[in-house]
Amino acid sequence: MEPVSLNGTLLEQLIEGEFSGKVERFLDHWEAAHSKIISKPPDRSSIYRWMKGQLPRSSQSFLSLCGLLDVDPFAMLSVNEDKLSSTIPELLNAVQLRQWRQPALGFFTDFFGRQTSWPPRSISEDYFSRSWSMEDFEHDPEHRDNYYPTIVIGGSEQIHLHKPQVFHFAFRSPDLFGKRWLQYGFVERCGKQVRLVHINGHVERYETEDISNLSHVETWFGAGAAIFRIASLHPFSLKVTDKQTNACVRFPA
Repeated sequence: MEPVSLNGTLLEQLIEGEFSGKVERFLDHWEAAHSKIISKPPDRSSIYRWMKGQLPRSSQSFLSLCGLLDVDPFAMLSVNEDKLSSTIPELLNAVQLRQWRQPALGFFTDFFGRQTSWPPRSISEDYFSRSWSMEDFEHDPEHRDNYYPTIVIGGSEQIHLHKPQVFHFAFRSPDLFGKRWLQYGFVERCGKQVRLVHINGHVERYETEDISNLSHVETWFGAGAAIFRIASLHPFSLKVTDKQTNACVRFPA
């Protein structure tokens, strides 16, 4: 069994909700949008295979699928959380070697590892026809160090009602590694559910009391200065506070 599969349940739900469950309607939509995206429409049998968890055969087809559904590609992936600690090193090794047993995951190369420019503009512009929504914030150890602040994120409630919104987290040092960005995980918000996935395989989740409630995330502010960036394919607001709450997810230090 492959380590990563397509989230077939989500795909089926989106086709059901947005195209009345009609695969033909979705394929007509793909055909109509073909001039705006890179990948040609698949056949009906491919859609049914994807609903069963099989990934498309290329990164272009997978990203085209995500763009047409307006869903972050990481939300369209499914990984056995019990095997994340072994799966992630395998994926990061593939990023370094640029050798993919599952070609659909080739876009990982533009997300992970030290990046001069992050997040990858080609994904948002080529497949979603827009720019990333981004917010930066700084950690100044002269003010305070070695603690967890709370990142309060206000996403798109309209998106949360129907599909996941993903917030990618990265940081860079102003003095090290050529000021390159390093993504270290993401937070997914869907309905009242908040789920965090760290690059080391650590997963946390909690449920908000109401869909309108903001998402609370803690990330480590260490001994050195750092600039953090959060990016999403959908609009969001951001506030950094020292006030902590029990209802949150936390990136490990």
